[in-house]
Amino acid sequence: SDVCSSDLLQSQWISTLFGTSHGQSYGLTYGAPALGPVQIYASLSGQSLGYMAPITALSGSGADPYNPLNPKSTISLSMGLNLGSWGGLNLGLTELNTWTDNTQTHQYRLSYSVYAKGVSLSLSLDKLTYIDGRTPVDSVNASISLPLGMGNINNSVRLSHYQTGTNQPSQTLTVSGYQQDGGLTYGLSQSQTGESSSTSASVGAQHRFGSLGASVSDRKSTRLNSSH
Repeated sequence: SDVCSSDLLQSQWISTLFGTSHGQSYGLTYGAPALGPVQIYASLSGQSLGYMAPITALSGSGADPYNPLNPKSTISLSMGLNLGSWGGLNLGLTELNTWTDNTQTHQYRLSYSVYAKGVSLSLSLDKLTYIDGRTPVDSVNASISLPLGMGNINNSVRLSHYQTGTNQPSQTLTVSGYQQDGGLTYGLSQSQTGESSSTSASVGAQHRFGSLGASVSDRKSTRLNSSH
């Protein structure tokens, strides 16, 4: 059966920078009846100038509710294909309009994900285009997670890769685990983006009398010298 939902919000925000602002936001989502393994969703959302989202107001970011680059309307259409034990494939299109007409963007996304026997794999390809003729931006996001059970400790290893536009690609390796019959948890992470890298580690323990945890992190940048 189809699923349809809608919402309407009214905001009033008082700030020292912009005074009092009033605005509204709306949203409408529709999920069409499944056609075998195919599922189609559509959504429409928008907001008026002067609207301030609660999470933005609470963050104290000082955002201008009357900025003409704020979103005006967003239209999304996606189609999902259930491949059974082979996972799922999704194709989506999103159009974003701001209150400045020449900043309309279109985002195209093709994503695939599968989970089998504790192994999780996901891949997404994005293309962002601009109506004013700016160079499109392509993005790739891929990750794989593997379980590593050792006795009564559940461990997992996750490797991810991300790149957008001409920016340096970023890779992250994360190892984490928890004790099944106890409150011990840990996490190790190593990230590399171009010449910059970061390492972090954390450990925690839960007990009926309380909890205890510790973490440490390190960041560094390495420059490679070359001679001719």
